[in-house]
Amino acid sequence: MNYDIFFGVDGTGPYSDGEYGIAFATSYVRQIFKSGVFNKSAYLRGPGTDGLSTGALASTAAKSVENYVAGATYKSTPRVFLAGYSRGGAAVIQAAHLLKAKKINVHGLFLFDAVDRSLTIDKTY
Repeated sequence: MNYDIFFGVDGTGPYSDGEYGIAFATSYVRQIFKSGVFNKSAYLRGPGTDGLSTGALASTAAKSVENYVAGATYKSTPRVFLAGYSRGGAAVIQAAHLLKAKKINVHGLFLFDAVDRSLTIDKTY
């Protein structure tokens, strides 16, 4: 049996968390997060319109996954899945590179209209 970890970052949307929650209630990333098929899962709203938080979201995603992997109780290596929409896609791509540097493999990367409009991520990958 596998131990599956999911981390999703949605796209840029309304500033207000309440409005954001309504606008992204049925996003693909949120639907995957709410699917219940993962042993451990997390979801973050996307970065602001200036894109300055994209790098921080990537770091948060990578660190969270790293902690989930370290805390996994299964004998097999956990499988990691990341999903992102728009700038959230850029964040999870960056997170995947950060995880690779920690020798944590990403088994699936689901991207929905990913864009790299951010000053806070490495665009050379």
